[in-house]
Amino acid sequence: MPKLPSISGKDTVKALSKVGFRFRRQVGSHMILKRESDGKRVAIPNNDELPKGTL
Repeated sequence: MPKLPSISGKDTVKALSKVGFRFRRQVGSHMILKRESDGKRVAIPNNDELPKGTL
């Protein structure tokens, strides 16, 4: 199994936007994204490096 890369919160938002998620708002240090097709939401911490378990 390949190792997960270390990426930032902003890079995660860019990757999720390619699969239909759109930035909705920011609450503190967390960015909230929502996919309009099915209403799913995800919260991404706005950190320089996300812990591997968060991915």
